[in-house]
Amino acid sequence: MSTLRTPNPALWWVFGGTLFFLALVLYVPGLRDPFHFSTLHLNDLGLCVGGGILSILWFEVMKWIRPPTGVKES
Repeated sequence: MSTLRTPNPALWWVFGGTLFFLALVLYVPGLRDPFHFSTLHLNDLGLCVGGGILSILWFEVMKWIRPPTGVKES
């Protein structure tokens, strides 16, 4: 989780922009129709958020259990 604690303004601009445009494409009919998308309901959003959180936690646990191997120093 140290990645999210490190100051990185570009990350937050990209993250915010992505969420903004995704919301536009999902909830504005004129933008949604060309892609044949349907609106997301509350349970759909919960499933997406839960899956995202679980995937982050999974990778954090894996990093804790098995740290990455680097180049061995001679």
